[in-house]
Amino acid sequence: MQTNSELSPELVIVIKPIEWFVPYTRNPRRNDEAVDRMCAAIREFGFKIPVLAKSDGTVVDGHLRLKAAQKLSLRELPAILCDEWDDAKVRAFRLLVNRSVGWAEWNTELLRLELEDLKSYDYNLNLTGFDARELESFLRPTLSEEAENAVPPVPEDPV
Repeated sequence: MQTNSELSPELVIVIKPIEWFVPYTRNPRRNDEAVDRMCAAIREFGFKIPVLAKSDGTVVDGHLRLKAAQKLSLRELPAILCDEWDDAKVRAFRLLVNRSVGWAEWNTELLRLELEDLKSYDYNLNLTGFDARELESFLRPTLSEEAENAVPPVPEDPV
């Protein structure tokens, strides 16, 4: 079994001025329409996920967070340097990290419970990353709940 030190060098987070970061010009992800949502997330949670970059400032991962930080006029951001990766590994990682978000599936019953709990706290569910249509779908009662709560119609000739 491999240890963390064998899998990755020591993890160091550095703070860099926002002007230091250089977006990758061939980034295949289109995310301009998601910038406002990321701004709302950063306002709520802070900038908690560092940008991954090379020592020359080239962004490996975090283009959307960088755009949101620029829109919010942040002056500096946390970064993790990926200088141990060659160009091929950086390019492959960019694709992997964006593609891997779709690998897992939701347990919709547990997701519904989490959303209901957040709703009971009067928490803004838009900050969960789900849009209004998705939230409505997840929070809609299941067929079994509807059946349990259904009231039969009154017969025309009650006995």
